[in-house]
Amino acid sequence: MIGGLISMGFFTICWALTVSTGLYGVWKIAILITFCSIGLFFIVYAIRIHVSRKGGMGYALAVLHTSSKRRAQFWLAVGIEIGAIVLAIRALAIMNLNAYIVPAVALIVGLHFIPMAKVFNGTFEYYIAIWMCGVALIGIVMIFLFFPVALVSVVVGLGSALATTAYGIHVIRLNKTYFTQQQ
Repeated sequence: MIGGLISMGFFTICWALTVSTGLYGVWKIAILITFCSIGLFFIVYAIRIHVSRKGGMGYALAVLHTSSKRRAQFWLAVGIEIGAIVLAIRALAIMNLNAYIVPAVALIVGLHFIPMAKVFNGTFEYYIAIWMCGVALIGIVMIFLFFPVALVSVVVGLGSALATTAYGIHVIRLNKTYFTQQQ
């Protein structure tokens, strides 16, 4: 749980920062306060639960500890995601297609939720994958149609921040159910 919630918190904050690059004034402040608060809540909540459970496993770790194959699938998906993000950013920068970086990252992150659904025997991951890939594709089409990059960052960043927020809430709910069943 701690890793999943901390990463959702971190990425929610990152997506909020992405959104803020295209906003000004009260909207920028509102988005930053809202999503950074949500991200910090996820991080603090994860640490608090980890400490109160004395390092006990949450749902995600319990699932991953059921089989070495699942652990391997999880780390393979995460590794491919990180590698693909690094390669996409580098390739797009080299080709001077910087406007496509934010949607490309969102697309890769969205695609990584597909194998996660298999690893965690879930369906919610598929919904997040569809949402994030859809947001990324909207961003790519917007760039193709010559929308300002700042607007694309707002659309893709906000859509992605909503996705990481939804998944963070999902992780909290899974763990509450898991811990209730363990008592």
